Amino acid sequence: MLSRRAILINSATTAVFGRANVWGKEVKNSQAPRVEARGLSREEWMAAWMGSPTARDVEGQFWLGRFLDPMYFLLNPIAWRPNPTLIRDYPAVEVPAGFVTDLASIPWPLWSAGLRPDGQYAFAAVVHDYLYWTQPYFRSTADNILRLGMQDLHVGTFTIDAIYAGVRTGGESAWKNNALRRSRGERRILKLYPDGADVTWDDWRMRPGVMADKP
Repeated sequence: MLSRRAILINSATTAVFGRANVWGKEVKNSQAPRVEARGLSREEWMAAWMGSPTARDVEGQFWLGRFLDPMYFLLNPIAWRPNPTLIRDYPAVEVPAGFVTDLASIPWPLWSAGLRPDGQYAFAAVVHDYLYWTQPYFRSTADNILRLGMQDLHVGTFTIDAIYAGVRTGGESAWKNNALRRSRGERRILKLYPDGADVTWDDWRMRPGVMADKP
């Protein structure tokens, strides 16, 4: 006799690989080979789907604090997680509360074209900024996660392509500069938040005891 779990997985995967609604996106039969081509068995796919804490790829309320200058810090953690078709190719990324960021690093001449640091893609940009700072993976992986995150946030295709092309073309210098700054002991995660709106990032980070021990 089949166990309840086996029956559930069997019936659910039959539905999913036929026609179903998974994570808010319709999955048709023609898409099933792409899942299995990534090396996921139906049981693995279903286990990942059932075990996911959310039906979305972006997690956490995007609450920010700001220094006097245009530098921001997360008031709560956020995360990006790959959906089941991508779990073999991309890691989940969790950005801790207190991480300091400038949001999307977009040159000001492009602001008039609608590409501002605080645009619809800002959440994905902070995840990308964190990966560029901590550098746990290749730069190309960080850039691809930025693109996937923007897609999850329903950013327009033109904007996604423009920002992705920008980081692929000009991101290497920022990557190397971040590595140098970290090697010199710079920290980007706050332990204590500023107590007023008139404090700059440079002033605050020089105060003793305000930065976390981790980079």
